[in-house]
Amino acid sequence: MMRKGTRRRAAGAAMDGFEPRTPRGRVRRAVAAALCAMIPACSDGGPASPPDLRPPVPEAETREVPGYTDRAVLLFGPGRQDGPVPLVLVLHGGASNPEGMRRIACPGGDLSSPGCLDRMGAAAGVAVAYPAGGLIGGSWGRARTWNAGGGVDGWKCVSGPACFAGADDIAYLEAVVDDLASTYAIDRGRVFATGLSNGAAMSYRLACDSDLVAAIAPVSGANQLAAARGCTPPRPVSVLHFHGTADPCWPYDGGPGGCIDPTPGAFVGVTESLSGTAAALGCRPDPSSEPLPDTVADGMTTTRFEWHDCTDRARLEMLQVAGGGHTWPSGYQYLPVVNVGPMTTDMSANDEILSFFREVVPASR
Repeated sequence: MMRKGTRRRAAGAAMDGFEPRTPRGRVRRAVAAALCAMIPACSDGGPASPPDLRPPVPEAETREVPGYTDRAVLLFGPGRQDGPVPLVLVLHGGASNPEGMRRIACPGGDLSSPGCLDRMGAAAGVAVAYPAGGLIGGSWGRARTWNAGGGVDGWKCVSGPACFAGADDIAYLEAVVDDLASTYAIDRGRVFATGLSNGAAMSYRLACDSDLVAAIAPVSGANQLAAARGCTPPRPVSVLHFHGTADPCWPYDGGPGGCIDPTPGAFVGVTESLSGTAAALGCRPDPSSEPLPDTVADGMTTTRFEWHDCTDRARLEMLQVAGGGHTWPSGYQYLPVVNVGPMTTDMSANDEILSFFREVVPASR
């Protein structure tokens, strides 16, 4: 695991597969040599993509998942590369959908912005996919949820219908990756997951109940499954957690909450959740901390916490936004501040997520 300060580089020094961050956290299109460094089969002289597999397309492709009705995946790819590409699964929040999640991960909700997660991924040689949770039904229209765990011993069932029904969303997400990898040149050793709220908690469940992902980056949602049932990951999975201390929907300290879901029960707090994650990863219990530059006078500040000496080179970090809400940093303020709290623009979640995934060394499968 990298020590504090490892990720901070001298001005003008590029990371493999990325160009240097600007003060606003934007990532420009990487040059061909840097993209090559992103792809193991390219950088170590390995074979190119098999001729029967094609690269994910640069623009959106909607793809049905075999065995699942009305749960199509929205896929963005980097176009032709010299070898298999990493894949990031982006999991929407409760009562949202893939299209809504895509907009939330774009600055100002502008789908044409080069700062969108999928466009930044394409520039860095990474495929980005937005899977679909199960439909709520009734008057909820296209709203969907994931079964991220809970529902016992006073813990809130996260989230709603999918959790109450015991939906096997692990099997669905594994089917998503199997299907994509059957057609596209996907690097199965570098599959990652991120998500917001219910989707964040679902990314934790993926790390607990499957060996599908090498790392996760949950935003505004903690490990509800571990609190309610325990979590024994089949392999160490690195975690980059984002959370605002003024989140009204998933309270930082846990307890009752929920901006939409009226069902009773408590959310697990962030400190409890990350302490459990640190123990599961074999990290030292006390993290180091470092404030990020406060570049915008928005009344919020961000601190990076990092746990050290984790098992098998796993990494555990948190970006804590003091005064931040249930939002995607430098993304889209999808509901008024009075409903979900404010969004910081001191750092870009998209930039941090892609950089973290790039630097993670996957544990042995």
